Amino acid sequence: MPAASPVSFYALPGLPLIEPGDDLAALIGSNLRENGLGLVNDDIVVVAQKVVSKSEGLYVSLDDVTPSERARAIAERTGAAPTLVRCGLLAAQLSGTDRQRRELAAAAAADARALGMRGVEAAALALA
Repeated sequence: MPAASPVSFYALPGLPLIEPGDDLAALIGSNLRENGLGLVNDDIVVVAQKVVSKSEGLYVSLDDVTPSERARAIAERTGAAPTLVRCGLLAAQLSGTDRQRRELAAAAAADARALGMRGVEAAALALA
């Protein structure tokens, strides 16, 4: 069995809050240089999906979401916030999932709210 390679993790200090249209690769690259860090072969850069979505403008404010009747019904059964259920249903609709998976997505949206998220990904709110 080969010897294990050491693993190191670095958070990049000084990255600005990400806004729609930001070039993540450029921001990360310049931040690495500013902090005296560089990438070498086999390095892995991990970027949270939330940050990618923000840079792509794929988020909504829950204040702008109007729950559908279906979202309200699911919310009543599950105890989830109707606006989060609506976002989960929209995201599931975009991915072409069946009814059961859409309801699971709605429950996942409720979990996101429990974690304190203020915005939820919903790539096509126009489908509302």
